Amino acid sequence: MNLGSDRKTRVAASVPYQRFMVRPREPEKEFCKRKDGRRDEELRPRIFESGLVSDASGSGYVEQGSTKVVAAVFGPREVTRRKEFSLKAQLRCVFTFEPFATPGGRQENISLLEQRYSSWLEESLKPVVQLRRYPKASIDIRVTCLENDGGVLAAALTACGIALATSGIETFDLVIGVNLRAHGDRVLMDPSHAEEDAAPSREGTYGNVTLGFMPVLCQITGLLQTGDSEPATLCQQISSLIKIAHGVKPLMEECLIDLGKLQEKLSEVQM
Repeated sequence: MNLGSDRKTRVAASVPYQRFMVRPREPEKEFCKRKDGRRDEELRPRIFESGLVSDASGSGYVEQGSTKVVAAVFGPREVTRRKEFSLKAQLRCVFTFEPFATPGGRQENISLLEQRYSSWLEESLKPVVQLRRYPKASIDIRVTCLENDGGVLAAALTACGIALATSGIETFDLVIGVNLRAHGDRVLMDPSHAEEDAAPSREGTYGNVTLGFMPVLCQITGLLQTGDSEPATLCQQISSLIKIAHGVKPLMEECLIDLGKLQEKLSEVQM
């Protein structure tokens, strides 16, 4: 090895800093027609089921298009630790994605999303349950997304509503989750995953709105809005979602009636 060599050491060419910049997505061209052929106000086909989780106090399954969510309620259980004593029940909700639920597999930031969804669902369900009926008790709700093609948070809230209604836990009302996508001057009800993630439009408002609603009491239990929207526009969107929730209510009631008839037949057979 020649240490006395005066040959210059080659230095790698510098990399332009633009390569490391996060470039904003260019707005997509206005889509004139939804990929599944639906009208802007049209919902995807829905399937509601109950009683699918045998070891739970109550369970609900919701399918909206390709989005599939199952919720299970456990409790009320007595709180054993003295420091957790409360005059009303403690409601805890945990939301998780299955590894195969999201397009392209499990993403890096999915854990943060699960925490946000768990927190929002928990706060949206507390006004529904009569927590003071169960002092020194805990109620646990586990929600699992089997497939995510948009509207997973709204579907999860509806599944929780079915699970609570079949658990025997006293509630003030049913709870229904509905959502929309604002894209310029268009409002897309029950958007797909691709519609939810669409780039912002050049003109008008944009974003996603998810609403939790109790149809009999006509009360909002939870609201989540992302994107850019004017207060007046948001109020109009909420009114539209409330109408959709009233339309979904008969489907949930039919699901609960079918479960009641099945339980009645089983009791007759056992007698």
